[in-house]
Amino acid sequence: MRHARTTPNGRRLIAEPVPRGEPDMDRLVALVLHLADRLHDQTAPVADSTTRTTNHDDDRRHEDPDHRPG
Repeated sequence: MRHARTTPNGRRLIAEPVPRGEPDMDRLVALVLHLADRLHDQTAPVADSTTRTTNHDDDRRHEDPDHRPG
């Protein structure tokens, strides 16, 4: 599929993809791992206040569906 566009000064640019063989899977995997590492480096650490320190659920509604407060 061809792609064409015109530059602001009137020049016409045309691009046509060149078919290639099978992709190099080792390079693709390396690229994905590299991008994942960079993304992981950019994410902010999780604040301590958002992590749970207990194993029980404070909301009793999950234990008894008929539980009514009061």
